[in-house]
Amino acid sequence: MVARAVAAGLSFLGEEQPAALRLRCENRIPHGRGLGSSSAAVVGGIALARALSDRGERVLDDAAAIALASELEGHPDNAAPAVLGGATVAWTADGGGGCGVRVAVAPELVALVAIPAGALSTSTARGLLPAEVPMADAVFNVSRAALLVHALGRAPELLVEATADRLHQDRRQSAYPLSHALVTDLRGAGFAAAISGAGPSVVVVAPAAAADRAAEQAASLVAAGWVLEQLEVAGEGVRAAPA
Repeated sequence: MVARAVAAGLSFLGEEQPAALRLRCENRIPHGRGLGSSSAAVVGGIALARALSDRGERVLDDAAAIALASELEGHPDNAAPAVLGGATVAWTADGGGGCGVRVAVAPELVALVAIPAGALSTSTARGLLPAEVPMADAVFNVSRAALLVHALGRAPELLVEATADRLHQDRRQSAYPLSHALVTDLRGAGFAAAISGAGPSVVVVAPAAAADRAAEQAASLVAAGWVLEQLEVAGEGVRAAPA
């Protein structure tokens, strides 16, 4: 996936493909856990292609990188934060290209991620969703998505309400019953917990002190094999650096 992204990036830049290229990759993002590992790999390859070209930063800027990564991987909501860092709002333009912008995150917020041992493919998770949903549920989620942008940057006390969902998590709970139960328990205790991506990982967004308490509660609930990680919000996006 990284090699294909390098080739696609060089092609976008109008550069010749190298006769040979040796890559050594270290992916610290677990596959199939709803954490965006595929997009991270694709964006890493695009960043490498950009670094290999004298005009990479000028021609393949962040907006173009998001669009290309979305085309290769299919998920602008994962490509945008991988390129830009931090929290982002992503969308698909009328012409079909992936787009994204970075939004503010209050400096005290961190993310707690509970990662189960088992994987879940995005296609399987998507297959559990209906083709149509009630209008009331759609309106509910649209309003919470808008509220989330405000809560992340200015009103963390609204994060629990802003992460409420009626479209995805309940309909997919058969694919990740333990994750769904963990989300329910954590939200019942006042934490802004949700399924991460298509699942099955669980994410909690909270001030660091509250995240510590959420980690203690999660540790008492999850089964053996789960991993708990507390992560800071990235201050910058993808970059190429000398080895």
